[in-house]
Amino acid sequence: QTMSFEILDTLSMADTAFRASGLTRSDLFVASAGALLSILLLDPASVREKNRKDFSVEADDIELLLYRYLQEFVFLKDSEFLLLVPVNVDIRGNGGGWVCRCSAMGETIDAGRHLFHADIKSVTMHNLKVWEEDGIWMAQVVIDV
Repeated sequence: QTMSFEILDTLSMADTAFRASGLTRSDLFVASAGALLSILLLDPASVREKNRKDFSVEADDIELLLYRYLQEFVFLKDSEFLLLVPVNVDIRGNGGGWVCRCSAMGETIDAGRHLFHADIKSVTMHNLKVWEEDGIWMAQVVIDV
C-alpha cells in the first residue's frame, strides 16, 4: 500500500484532523485529498470521474504547498460545486520553492447521490506538519468544518 490516511479525534467540534502518508510526496498529496473527500462525504466513492480539472500551486515550503493544494479542492467545491479526486500529482522543487501540478477528475455536486458528512470551510495552518519518517512521507492537517 503506497498511501493511506486516518481521521483523528480533535478537541473541538469546529474542526477535524487527519494524518496521511505516502511513499512519495505525490502519494502523500493524493492521500491527503482522499482524506478531505472522506471528511466531506459519507461515501467518497460516489464521486464519478466525469470532468477533468487541472491546477497548480506554488509555495516556499512543502507545508504551505500542501495547504494551498488542499485549499484548492475546497475552493473548487465552493466556487464551481466540483467534487474532485486527484489522478496525477507532480511535485517539484522550483528554485528554492516548490510547485505542485495536479490533474483531478470528478463531477458537479449531485444532492441525490452525494451525502455530506460535514462541510469543509477551510484547511488550516494550525499544527500543519509534513515530514519524512523511515522513507515514508507523512502529514498532519487540521480542517475547519
